[in-house]
Amino acid sequence: MMKAIVKFFENSKRAINESIKSEKKISWAVINNSIEKQLLELSQMKFKDPRIPQEEMMKYFHNLNEEIDNEFRRLLLG
Repeated sequence: MMKAIVKFFENSKRAINESIKSEKKISWAVINNSIEKQLLELSQMKFKDPRIPQEEMMKYFHNLNEEIDNEFRRLLLG
């Protein structure tokens, strides 16, 4: 769970820093609007049922991390 939060933070920080020198500036507002689904998912993680099998939970977090990376790639390229 913490890995997903840190991944989102690190990707946000990297996107903002990389956009400083480009014409298309990325701010927190742009990130919030573009990656809203994953940000909402981060806030909803705490409501996951702890009785879910570990393999299923690990798959969920792995998929969430992949979604975060993919959306930030899309944001930086597009």
